[in-house]
Amino acid sequence: MKKLAIVGAIVAVLLVVVGVVVFLNLDRLVKRGVETVGPKITKTEVRLEGVNLSPFSGSGKLKGLFVGNPQGFKTPSAIEVGSMEVQLNLSSLKSDKIVVERVVIQQPVITFEGTLSGSNLKRIMDNVEAVTGSNEDTGTSKTIQIKELTITGGKINFSFTGLGGRTMNAPLPDIHLTNIGTDDKGATVAQATKQVLGAVVSNVDKIAAKLIQEVGKVAKDAVNTAVDQVDKAAQGVKKLFK
Repeated sequence: MKKLAIVGAIVAVLLVVVGVVVFLNLDRLVKRGVETVGPKITKTEVRLEGVNLSPFSGSGKLKGLFVGNPQGFKTPSAIEVGSMEVQLNLSSLKSDKIVVERVVIQQPVITFEGTLSGSNLKRIMDNVEAVTGSNEDTGTSKTIQIKELTITGGKINFSFTGLGGRTMNAPLPDIHLTNIGTDDKGATVAQATKQVLGAVVSNVDKIAAKLIQEVGKVAKDAVNTAVDQVDKAAQGVKKLFK
C-alpha cells in the first residue's frame, strides 16, 4: 500500500509539473499552433507576432496576425490584424475540444485584390473549403468552440488590377458571430476558419461589387462626355467649312 501511495504521489507531482510547464509555455504553444496550422488551411503564409495569455485567467491578446496572399497576387497581404483579445476556458485545454469564450478582433485591414481571374480572398476561401471537405491532416486533432466572436473597426483596401490598377478603400462593417462549433464534437480549425472568413469575404464581396459598379458608371459617363465633345467639335468643323 505504501508503494502504491508513493507511486501515486509521484504521478501526481509529475502531472502538476507537466501542467505548470504547459501553462508557462502557453504563449509559445499558441503562436506555434497558429503558424503551423494556419498555412495548411489557407495555403498562404501565416505569421503571428506575439501572444500574451494569462495562465491563470485565460485572458490575453494576440498581436500582429499576418495572412499572406496566394501565389500570383501582387499586394503584400490579404489580412493583417494588429490586436485580438481572447478569453479561453483553461480547463478545456486538457480536453479534445478547446472552448473559447470570446474573441474580439480589432481594426483588421483586409486587402481585396481583384483580377480578371478572380480575387485573392476568393482563392483563399477556396483553399479553406478544400481542406474543410477533405481528410487532410492540419497538424491538430483538437476541435474548437467559439462562443462569441466580434470583428470591429476594420478597413478594406481594394486593388482592381482589371481596372487599370485602381485602388480604393472602405470601412468593413462590424461582424458578430456566436456559437461556432457548439455541438458535442466542436468544429475543426478549418471549419471555424471557414465560418469566420466566410463572413468577412461575404461583406467584402458586396462592397467590391458596388465599387466596381460605380467605377463602371464613372467610366461610362466619361466616355459619353468625350463622345459629346467630339460631336460638338465635329459640328463646329462642319460650320467652318460651310
